[in-house]
Amino acid sequence: MTDEAVAICDLKRFAADYAYKNEKEIMIESITAKNGKKVAVIGAGASGLTCGYYLVRNGYEVDVFEQEHLAGGVLAFGIPEYRLPKEVLAHEISLIEKTGVRIHLNTKIGEDILFEKIKQEYDSVYIATGTQFPEKIRIEGEDLPGVIHGINFLKEVNSNLKYSMQGKVIVIGGGNTAIDSARTALRCGASEVVVLYRRTIDAMPAYEAEIHEAVLEGVKIIELASPKRFVADQQGRVASIECIRMQLGEFDKSGRRKAIPVENANFTVDADYVIVAVSQYSDLPFIKKEEIGVTRWGTFVVSDQTLMTTMEGVFAGGDVTRGPDTVIQAIADGKKAAESIDKYLGGKGVLNKGKSIEIPGFADEDEIVALHRFPLNILQVEHRTKSFDEVVLGYHKLNAMAEAMRCLHCDRR
Repeated sequence: MTDEAVAICDLKRFAADYAYKNEKEIMIESITAKNGKKVAVIGAGASGLTCGYYLVRNGYEVDVFEQEHLAGGVLAFGIPEYRLPKEVLAHEISLIEKTGVRIHLNTKIGEDILFEKIKQEYDSVYIATGTQFPEKIRIEGEDLPGVIHGINFLKEVNSNLKYSMQGKVIVIGGGNTAIDSARTALRCGASEVVVLYRRTIDAMPAYEAEIHEAVLEGVKIIELASPKRFVADQQGRVASIECIRMQLGEFDKSGRRKAIPVENANFTVDADYVIVAVSQYSDLPFIKKEEIGVTRWGTFVVSDQTLMTTMEGVFAGGDVTRGPDTVIQAIADGKKAAESIDKYLGGKGVLNKGKSIEIPGFADEDEIVALHRFPLNILQVEHRTKSFDEVVLGYHKLNAMAEAMRCLHCDRR
């Protein structure tokens, strides 16, 4: 199951938790509010919404401040429509709002409201602004017209599904943003899409299933290639990329083999567009760097146990503390932060997670028969690149029921 599928399952669980509550239960929770204590959340992405959701369920007043025109963070702007339909995300966020989380859109901290004012008016703050800015590769020609950065490209397309691009598109990178950009470029009308990656396909950090689907849809991958410079045409627009052929060397600290340039093995690839998707970083202009602990990568220094920053009462989680990571990890940080904030404000750190689920006792069997996962319904390849329709369509009802009954023997692990 992909990261955003797990994230949506978590969000749907939120909705299910909420659904069983009647008005009386909600009223009781409101009456038992924590002495009217208020928490501010900066960033309405997966982590911020998760934190706000659990805090509201524990009786706190929560205001979420989001600088964009809609909530969701990377779920709304970074994950393409064919992987996460907008109406599904909007519905789940609306259910979180119904629990009492107040989301303030188009509100930029430091401009529309000062961070100092938030600290004064709220009893605690959770920062979950993610990594909003694309990392540059810093080679000649990166500022040429036609060179786009992946996170900006995906945001532009998610905001305008009629976005169009023709010709040959080269994508640089091997992560999920790169693969998402490649598959999105096909849906925007590109006649050919090629991914340049400096290592081999098996070392790509993108999800294996996404790489497989991209290749099925017609995306080409050139391994062991690194860009050296972008070359312009007579009109000053990018026209080609001079690349360096790479070879694998010794293993690095990440466990992957280093990519080493091959001498006198440069080659050129034509391009009408180039999408650079190598990494992202965060920026926090609303906090002075000397006032709070920041790592050399620009992320917050936080306590491993509580997620509190070096600033009293201010917590942080998700990508703004880890760098680019998975959505489900951001959700986990939001939940952990809610526990810590509750303890900080005098609670016991026990979250209202809904009705408890009875787990059946262990029953050993003499013979174990392994039942494999039921196949998902998938949109046919020939229909995919003509629209942004969802690709993974889920299970047939009967298969879903059978899959839910399939025992994974978690108790044996």
